[in-house]
Amino acid sequence: MGIADLARALQDGYSTSGRCGIGLPGVRRLMDEFHIVSDVGKGTVVTVTKWQRGGGDARRAFSPWQYHEVRGTGRASLGAAR
Repeated sequence: MGIADLARALQDGYSTSGRCGIGLPGVRRLMDEFHIVSDVGKGTVVTVTKWQRGGGDARRAFSPWQYHEVRGTGRASLGAAR
């Protein structure tokens, strides 16, 4: 639960699970806004915003989504922020 070395976790290729290590860095590149808070022993919250581009200067945000670690399970859920 939680990410012990957040700076390292945001680098391409870093993984504690033996996978590719492109998830968090990839999301950060794709989104217009990216915020992450992690507390070892408690969990991690990632909030991202992708702006909808349209005609004129208007920008509307799609609903932010949050990633939550499910305590003690090693799994995560993704749901709309409230």
